[in-house]
Amino acid sequence: MTNEGDGVSYEEFACEALRLAGCVDIEVEAVAMDSLKRPAPRPKNSRLRCLYSEGVGLAPLPDWRDSLRHFVQKL
Repeated sequence: MTNEGDGVSYEEFACEALRLAGCVDIEVEAVAMDSLKRPAPRPKNSRLRCLYSEGVGLAPLPDWRDSLRHFVQKL
């Protein structure tokens, strides 16, 4: 299962997590996926959508931003 909301890049997710944690002085530097030299090819878009929960009638999870905010507050 995955949270609701539009997809987000790793960079955007990291920036939002740092912002919520009050770490405004930390800079996130984006890198090109090709520069990581991973052994297996990766898709250009790996955003998730939970089709299983919809198919069996489960309520959707909260938006990822709300869940991230809740997680950071718990820390």
